[in-house]
Amino acid sequence: VSGRVTTTLLDNSGRSSGARSNVELYDICEGGISYLARFSSRENGRALLGRKIEILLPTGTVPGTTARVFGDILAVKGLGGVEDDYSVHLQFSELMAEDQVSEVIAGLRRDTKVV
Repeated sequence: VSGRVTTTLLDNSGRSSGARSNVELYDICEGGISYLARFSSRENGRALLGRKIEILLPTGTVPGTTARVFGDILAVKGLGGVEDDYSVHLQFSELMAEDQVSEVIAGLRRDTKVV
C-alpha cells in the first residue's frame, strides 16, 4: 500500500509545531505506519526520534475524507544508496481497528487512481 499522506510534527504539549509535510506512505497496520521522507541532512532525520506526530490519512471512497491519528516516531532509517531518503516508523497512540485500516487502504487506492 502506498500513497501520499500529510504529517504534522507536534510540540511537547501536543500542539502543532507548524512543521507540516506530505510524505509517501510505505506501510500501515493497526499499530502504526512507516513512510518515506527526504531530509537535507542526517541530523534532521535524527531530530525526529521520539517526536509526537499527527497524520492525516485518506479514508473511504469519498474524496477529501480523512482520519486524523497521532503517534510517536520510533525509528528513522537511511535508505542505502540514496543519500537524502529515509524510512520513518511510528507507533500510533491508540491501535486502529481493522475496519479503520481497511478504510484507509480504500482511501489510498482512491487517491492514487489515474483519471
